[in-house]
Amino acid sequence: MIKHWWNGTFIPYDNDDDSGVFLMGGTYRRHWSANVARAVVSFLSREWKWVIGTSLAVLGLAMSYARFF
Repeated sequence: MIKHWWNGTFIPYDNDDDSGVFLMGGTYRRHWSANVARAVVSFLSREWKWVIGTSLAVLGLAMSYARFF
């Protein structure tokens, strides 16, 4: 079920019967939330070093704020 949501449904290219050209392949139609999840995973896989550093800095600031108040 999750795999189908992540991959989407395969839509093959529409070939004209009268044409001498045959197109192979197609596209995937994905749910909007799968597109958002793919964008987030793609961003995290490219920018993981910045995300980890920023997360640790924000966590440190939150801990020091909680310690003083």
